[in-house]
Amino acid sequence: ASIPNGRPWWTRGLAAGARQILVVAPAWVGDLVMSQVLYAQLKAADKRCRIDLLVAPALAPVALRMAQVRAAIALEAPAGRLALGYRYQLGRRLAATGYDRALVLPNSFKSALVPFFAEVPQRTGFLGEYRYFILNDLRLLDKQRLPQMAQRFLALAAPPGAPLPAPQTPQHASALDDAYPPGTPLPKLQAPHYADALGGAGPAGAPLPKLQAPHDAGALGGARSAGSRLPKPQAPLQGPKPPHLQVDKDSQRRLAAHYGLRRGQRLVALCPGAEFGDAKRWPIRHFAAVAQAALARGKAVWVLGSAGETALAEELAAQAGKGCQSLAGKTSLGDAIDILGLCEAVVSNDSGLMHIAAAVGAKVIALFGSTSPEFTPPLSKRAVALTNPVECSPCFARRCPLGHKRCLEELQPARVIAALEGK
Repeated sequence: ASIPNGRPWWTRGLAAGARQILVVAPAWVGDLVMSQVLYAQLKAADKRCRIDLLVAPALAPVALRMAQVRAAIALEAPAGRLALGYRYQLGRRLAATGYDRALVLPNSFKSALVPFFAEVPQRTGFLGEYRYFILNDLRLLDKQRLPQMAQRFLALAAPPGAPLPAPQTPQHASALDDAYPPGTPLPKLQAPHYADALGGAGPAGAPLPKLQAPHDAGALGGARSAGSRLPKPQAPLQGPKPPHLQVDKDSQRRLAAHYGLRRGQRLVALCPGAEFGDAKRWPIRHFAAVAQAALARGKAVWVLGSAGETALAEELAAQAGKGCQSLAGKTSLGDAIDILGLCEAVVSNDSGLMHIAAAVGAKVIALFGSTSPEFTPPLSKRAVALTNPVECSPCFARRCPLGHKRCLEELQPARVIAALEGK
């Protein structure tokens, strides 16, 4: 949809005084899913507010499954590039929309440029690289008081000057139970049970990306199949809740039939990839042992992943044997959301798919090695985070600095199988 007369067509007739909020969304799938706690809080504070996300096109299918999000705006600047001219043009185009407030979730300088060029009156974000003048509502990040990523997102919803919660020790950092704003208690976000511890920028004058209406992501990567219908957006939430992504029932039926899932057959998904690096990946032979145990119980086992993880997924399927299917590289991100919503259980590394699985209500066995469930847990009552604490973890490295990856190598399949079976 274009922007006739300076306003998107779906904003016509909004109630007088309704706040329009532009959010510069995170660049990682998992962080984007966790950021939904912020949108829920904004809606709880003002149900009339309208929230638009400035997001990479590849992540739009996730944004458009959030009931609180009105629109996804494609940010097509290449990763790692300033693309100043492109960001200026986009900001000037968005200035006509009349946003009241912008929330900048990434901490980089370039992420704050579009709201600045759009002249959004209140531009909120944490103090990051050289952002003193382009953000006018700067917050200092206290990592001790806000140990979880989701807590940090929530803190940006608080009014300027609101006090932070008292410091939390790691064992008490599993629930987002702080008050934002002061005096308004928020419902707890249930964290898991812990079982142990783009090319260059477009030339001047190039067309800007279109604003996409909610639940119509065809131009942003195919969030739904042709002719399918997403459920109507839910009523505004009354308080912050764990992330919840809507699933497309028509798409689920199509995918189940296409990949041979029998009626009544239980499905287990395995997610062996992790874009961050090898230090987050549980060994393939361990995943294969879990797959074999599930297959022996008559369950269907599908391996999910991006196109770049195809070889990894196919190796897993080969080791697991007949009955284990690799879907890596064969499905869109929107399809993956719907498939994970079909699953009885999901076994995943600390990855975007882990957070999606939690947000669609699947039982999640989350495997943490170089990273920590104290920082980015899957926010679901049905999630179990498994770790194998060693003296060097969590190191938050992309590759094991010591070369042994004991934190994941010694995390045995028997523990994962027991967690799947509820033992």
